[in-house]
Amino acid sequence: MPSPVLPATAFAARTRRIRLSLSVIVLPLYDVLRAAEDLAVLDVISDGRLEVVVGAGYRPAEYAMFGRSFAGRGSQVEDAVPLLRRAWSGEPFDHRGTTVRVTPVPVHQPGPPVLLGGSSPAAARRAARGARRRRVRADRRTAGRGLSRRVRGARARAWPHDVPDRADVPPRVR
Repeated sequence: MPSPVLPATAFAARTRRIRLSLSVIVLPLYDVLRAAEDLAVLDVISDGRLEVVVGAGYRPAEYAMFGRSFAGRGSQVEDAVPLLRRAWSGEPFDHRGTTVRVTPVPVHQPGPPVLLGGSSPAAARRAARGARRRRVRADRRTAGRGLSRRVRGARARAWPHDVPDRADVPPRVR
């Protein structure tokens, strides 16, 4: 789906209890402040039922279509996640030499849960470094490559004093 935020907003407006999980927003293809604002609006409409999975993407054609560089997309995601969280604070902050303030403030504070998605070893390392206290999800493709185990190992190295999280692996994969 080209823009999962739009249909999720429609679902949020028509439902009251279901959790809305957007998977995956290829964050380097978006203006991060605009994404923060759109996701905050969705969180307000859903009354805090939003969970966001962001990733770097894997299709060079998508990047070419938007005139974006495919190289360095992983670091772009790593840089964007803290910016999302800062934007959701509701406080003014400096961004590229300009003071900005994103509104509205999400219902879910300090912002909707952000998970880092992907199915490569680099994505697993990125998730371990940037998604402190987040779940690790595996499917048939990724479980066979041991990505859940790799994420737990990388997270333990990045955050040695944290209590480890449980890997959330669907039962049929175990």
